[in-house]
Amino acid sequence: MKLAHLLITSLLSSVSAAEFGTVNTENVIKDPTPVHLDAKESMAKIEVPSKFKLDLVAAEPMVEEPVCMAWGPDGELYVAEMLTYMLDANARDEKTPKSRVTKLVDTNGDGKMDKRTVYLDQLTLPRAILVLDKKVIIGEPPNLWLCEDTDGDGIADKKDLISENFGKKEQNVEHIINGLQWTLDNWIYNGKSSIRYRYKDGKLIEGRVPFRGQWGHTTNNRGERFNTTNTVPVISDIVKTHYLQESKFASKHPHIYSSVRQDENYQAVFPMTGTLDTQGGRGINRDKEGTLRYFTAVCGQTFFRGDRLGKELENTYWACEPVGRLIRGSKVEYKDGYNYISNLFEGAEFIASRDPLFRPVNAYTAPDGTLWFADMYRGIIQQGNWTREGSYLRKEIERRGFEKFVGKGRIYRLTNNDIKPGPLPKFSTASTEDLIAALGHPNGWWRDEAQKLLILRNKEDSVELLKKNLETSDNEWSRVHSLWALEGLGAWSKDLALKMVQDPSEEVVLSALRASDALIDDSDSAFIEELTKASATDSIAITAQKLMSLSLYQQGNASRKGMNQRVLAALGKNHGSEVVAKSVLITLNSTEAMSLLKAISNDEKFTKQEHFLPQYLSLYIVSNAQAKQVEEYLELIAVADRTFGKSLLKGLTVGNSYIGQKMRPIPLPLIKLKKQPKALAEIKAANYDAVELSPLHGCLTWPGEAKFANSVSLRPLNKTEMELFAQGQSIYTSLCIGCHGGDAKGIAIPGGKMTMAPPLAGSTRVNDKSARPFVEILLKGLTGPIDGKNYPGPMAAMGNNDDQWIAAISTYVRRSFGNTAEPVTIAETAKIRGWSKKREKPYTIEELTLSKIKKVKTKKKKK
Repeated sequence: MKLAHLLITSLLSSVSAAEFGTVNTENVIKDPTPVHLDAKESMAKIEVPSKFKLDLVAAEPMVEEPVCMAWGPDGELYVAEMLTYMLDANARDEKTPKSRVTKLVDTNGDGKMDKRTVYLDQLTLPRAILVLDKKVIIGEPPNLWLCEDTDGDGIADKKDLISENFGKKEQNVEHIINGLQWTLDNWIYNGKSSIRYRYKDGKLIEGRVPFRGQWGHTTNNRGERFNTTNTVPVISDIVKTHYLQESKFASKHPHIYSSVRQDENYQAVFPMTGTLDTQGGRGINRDKEGTLRYFTAVCGQTFFRGDRLGKELENTYWACEPVGRLIRGSKVEYKDGYNYISNLFEGAEFIASRDPLFRPVNAYTAPDGTLWFADMYRGIIQQGNWTREGSYLRKEIERRGFEKFVGKGRIYRLTNNDIKPGPLPKFSTASTEDLIAALGHPNGWWRDEAQKLLILRNKEDSVELLKKNLETSDNEWSRVHSLWALEGLGAWSKDLALKMVQDPSEEVVLSALRASDALIDDSDSAFIEELTKASATDSIAITAQKLMSLSLYQQGNASRKGMNQRVLAALGKNHGSEVVAKSVLITLNSTEAMSLLKAISNDEKFTKQEHFLPQYLSLYIVSNAQAKQVEEYLELIAVADRTFGKSLLKGLTVGNSYIGQKMRPIPLPLIKLKKQPKALAEIKAANYDAVELSPLHGCLTWPGEAKFANSVSLRPLNKTEMELFAQGQSIYTSLCIGCHGGDAKGIAIPGGKMTMAPPLAGSTRVNDKSARPFVEILLKGLTGPIDGKNYPGPMAAMGNNDDQWIAAISTYVRRSFGNTAEPVTIAETAKIRGWSKKREKPYTIEELTLSKIKKVKTKKKKK
């Protein structure tokens, strides 16, 4: 694990502060008194690197309680204002229809909004906005309203209901669908939801994707989604999420498909003011500074795709943390199919305020190429469900008078001192040629908006001009957005698809493949084979996408003729990639997976070295828990050479992943076979070590075995537990086997029915939910009758060995010989040793009844 973290750390080294200037991290006040500051005073308390500055875009009364926003074709800004959010600690009047969406305009181009109209009012906590040329969709749970200002006065005079499936009004405001982001693939995605929409002719078509996120939604230039939950700052997948929707395996084990790789310190945050008003209480703060240790309210993320902050900040990732009064800026490096995320500043934040009323809740790439963010600027940020009478947070709110600070709000933009913000677009009057020219703009907002408007306006000349641009443009992003505009206009074809997958740009090929989903015809095997066959230039992302495209062919058929051959043809040079191996599991059903595993068992590419594909196929087959396939899998191990056999066994733990320091294992099913498989005995005879066989031991059972009565399998051991298990195996073989036997049933005494030592296999003390009885025996020894039998000698005390030694032998015995108990940690062993440190004599069985084991308590000395 240390090696893995070192590798990740080396990949994620933070950008040097010299590239951004210095950040003032001194003089953090632990318990500041909240005082209302005007916008300029508060902005002066927000720390940003010295090579950057903040501009005030809008402040109260121009904007109040801003929670989300969206721009129109000419850079006009629509802002959702939750005017009834947490007016006091009781959430007074929260659901009354007094909130609104305002329209802000910068009339002179100075970057500051100077004209305001109330676009739509009398709303209940509006939380999402999507601008559609001259119309605007507004999300007010449970409704989506299609609104229009028909006379140009900035006020909506048409309001049509287009959906009643946008969350529920009675839901907690922190946990309802939000987002409404039109993305590259022309679908509209959301956070805190499994719904996506397609807009056509004034109506919304619903689609399904895996549930993701909490508050906020963003995508990178490829249209790949990035979400957050309150304590998880980055959530993304190795493939587009809609492909995961139909995979039972991916739905059951979504963390396997996470694309995020972060170093172990990424979760730590560095506020510039004390944060004692945390829902988790003071314990989640640093003792000295009183500042938040880790993310607790992360939200409002954006993948920055602008062009006016400098090269160093292009394609960076930003997430708001309103409890921490900060915005995390992160570097993103795409490598081997994963997104490696690191803080732009080691031990500091790019944006952090000393004002305790600073509450950033959403960040955006703006039309001017800079980063904008909304600050609710208020006292209470946590919703009323967590501020009830008697709660820690309620007391903190009352102590510091946070209820007084409502009805304010600010919008800021981050700018580079050396780069002027870009001009606002004039898309409302743009021609088709103008919009196509904007498809190659260096600012991703312009590209997205131009693509969307081309589709919404659907001009007669659009298709031919887009096809021409697709063929002649030397700008890869212009070609990417052109093909997606054609897809949105219904003009994407098989001929275009097969042509564009030969494009020299990785981005164009990826989009050409993804745009072809609807073209995949179950009766046209020639098209899918030509579309997905490997090319010498394929990247890992392209190979993974070709497998996703293959997954749609004859989807749902139990047996698809030639599918394994198509998969192998798509792998190409990337056959050894972990991301590609994971993608194969989405492409194939379990029957096909077993067939493919057999096929590659004769291919040296997969058998002569450890390889991800047989590992993940093994995991898939065992996870599917079909007895016939599992027995075929065991038979394959039994005849495999050592290297391939190790890959097949390792597959049962390969899906385990570390989140920081914490292991997240794949829970394997308990597979109940009719009898012990013959192949299993052959596998054990092949001298694989116990650590390698441990996952099999945990998930296979048959009549007569101790765990056959269980309903769930034993979880696979993590790396630390595996190391203890291996050490314990060595100890048992050298020390314990002489009395307890190789099967842990005890060595028989010649001529009698007794054994030299009591059986450990199936022992109630070994299998106790608590490790204490068995650990106490090891530490202090055991004497006297055991279960009514007198054995030749007592169990000797092993307490002279250290805690690791005791934990190792305990873990091995509790997880071997049919035993089903949890492993024992070194810390747990130390704790038990401390409880009985004054005991000098061995235990008896009677004393080991758990209720009779007394903790050793030391009396406090009187002063």
